[in-house]
Amino acid sequence: MEDRRLRLRGEHYGPYMYLEIMTWTEPRLDKHAIAGRLQDLARLVDLVEAKLASTPVTAAFAIGPEYAPTSKYVLEVEVMEEGFDPSAADRNCQDPAES
Repeated sequence: MEDRRLRLRGEHYGPYMYLEIMTWTEPRLDKHAIAGRLQDLARLVDLVEAKLASTPVTAAFAIGPEYAPTSKYVLEVEVMEEGFDPSAADRNCQDPAES
């Protein structure tokens, strides 16, 4: 069941420094966030899982109009090997003393 309070407030879910996932009145992808009603976000999970199942390691896929038809943005996902540490690819997560 959708929580109307979340939808009206535009509740934010972290991580806050990079990408926000938030509730909104319609599905949207923009430079600020991935957003939608709770059932929209659940549908996005289904879309991602379906594409993951058919995308080989080191390949990528995008989700755009099938989630947010009016958005000019797409969600791009790179599929990496098991055990990949995403922080290793993010220079903001590196210890400057180790550089």
